Amino acid sequence: MVSGVFIILIIIAVFFFSKTVSVPVQNTLITLNHAIDQAAEAIIIIGRDGNVQFANPAGAAIDERSVSDIIGHPFKPKIASSDSNLEISKAMAQKMTWSGRIHGTRHDGSEYTMALTLTPVRNPGDKL
Repeated sequence: MVSGVFIILIIIAVFFFSKTVSVPVQNTLITLNHAIDQAAEAIIIIGRDGNVQFANPAGAAIDERSVSDIIGHPFKPKIASSDSNLEISKAMAQKMTWSGRIHGTRHDGSEYTMALTLTPVRNPGDKL
């Protein structure tokens, strides 16, 4: 009987505390989501498989496509400079940030130049 009451009290406490903790966290996540969506800089997250997992509107605008058109598809910018490709590959292999200017071609064939920073995102175990 005592253990049953104790379990019920723990369930009520967990429920109560999870509500009070989750509201500030949820508000922070909503604010961050708005900031990323409205950022002028492109933010694109690419998975280990090379497919786009996330893109903000500025990221999709590089190729003049919608966010839904690039999510789940491979991210393979047509970078004109083979030197840039080599530098990017080396930096990513070493789990380092790379910054530079690239020249590319959109899917419609028009060309662009942009400043690019690639940053590997690690999980808490320092794995990509």
